[in-house]
Amino acid sequence: MIKDDNFDFSFSGLKTSALYWLRDHQLSAMHVSPFNLPAGVVGQTPENPTINDFCASFEQAIVDVLVAKTLRAAEKFKPKTIILAGGVSANNKLRETLEYEVKKQYPISNIQYPQLKYCMDNAAMIAVAGYYHALKKDFTSWQKIQADPNWELAR
Repeated sequence: MIKDDNFDFSFSGLKTSALYWLRDHQLSAMHVSPFNLPAGVVGQTPENPTINDFCASFEQAIVDVLVAKTLRAAEKFKPKTIILAGGVSANNKLRETLEYEVKKQYPISNIQYPQLKYCMDNAAMIAVAGYYHALKKDFTSWQKIQADPNWELAR
């Protein structure tokens, strides 16, 4: 995704791949050969990698994509402010990396993100909005909805 010439991202494939890899390999520091691991999982210590190494590599892969796509969007649209929000904005690694890269590459841009106590998924907000629409009988019946996992965001 990092090289795709768009601003789209989905981590469902990465999550599925990680799940299957962990299922098939039962990662533990004592039983896994670092030579059989996916690229980027091996740490900087002489010990074999741990589940923490795997998770850190998984997190870094996601941070790399989000930061690269954000910087690509900043290059194209030249915003005065970049806002990191929603549940993902609670991730310290993402906050630190994005802030560092934005300040390094676009010093005229301002980066904003909420205090951690306000970093939450939008699901609760959407559920409340749906509740009030349902009270007014303003909704589409679930039998008439056709989901399409390939829908693109409006541009």
